[in-house]
Amino acid sequence: MVLTKEIRRVIILFIVLVLHACSNPVNTPGNDPANTPDNSPPLRYIHAIQGDARSSPMRDERVTVEAIVTGDFEGISSQRPQLKGFFIQEEDSQKDNNPDTSEGIFVNVGSFGNRVSVGDKVRITATVKETYSMTVLASPQIEVLSNGEYASSSYSTEPSIS
Repeated sequence: MVLTKEIRRVIILFIVLVLHACSNPVNTPGNDPANTPDNSPPLRYIHAIQGDARSSPMRDERVTVEAIVTGDFEGISSQRPQLKGFFIQEEDSQKDNNPDTSEGIFVNVGSFGNRVSVGDKVRITATVKETYSMTVLASPQIEVLSNGEYASSSYSTEPSIS
């Protein structure tokens, strides 16, 4: 495929703009700088981490999110698979209503013990990774902000398997 000079310029400009946006997270969409703890990366919305493309625009970045635990698959059980992690979802008030983004994400905790329960509000600081064509949060630091207060029917509690 032959690219014209103008197409190359547009591609380079796009890359420069993306790199600039990623390196300057203050007051950009997807951030909530007013509620960011002093020692953590800025709070990000899950839909901003997921993005509207096949992979995350924040791949390999360390991010912090606050969200609701919607599915807990940390431990071994005959009733559920051992996925070594849990699913979280944005609170209803923080959704972007964009059908091309997702409000949920998987947190991979590895072989560490059971830390959360469905309905907990949590703050997660983790690295954005792509695993099996799915965006996940890896190597997390987990803080439970409240226990079981969010057992709303608007939150999905099981991953969809198709």
